[in-house]
Amino acid sequence: MQEAPQDQPLLLFLYHPPFAAGLPHMGHIMLLNGAEEAALLARTQRPDFMLVGHVHRPIGGVWQGAPFHILRALDNKIALDLQSKERIPGTHELPTMRW
Repeated sequence: MQEAPQDQPLLLFLYHPPFAAGLPHMGHIMLLNGAEEAALLARTQRPDFMLVGHVHRPIGGVWQGAPFHILRALDNKIALDLQSKERIPGTHELPTMRW
């Protein structure tokens, strides 16, 4: 990111979110150095948008001043379960695709 041109939009693609997404069953498999990632973003140009994966739920918001979006997966969709910590609940929801 430090070499990114300042006059062009900067998109950041991450597989693991650098923040807790609010799903207890996914918390133990998040990005381990999220605080370091936040410090890097604070020292450099913030991305104009972050596209994040891994959680397999449609979630959007702003993290450390950067807007983000997480899409539901094409295959293994994760149920919206805000209670379970032990198992990752699946669902038969339709997949999400964006371009």
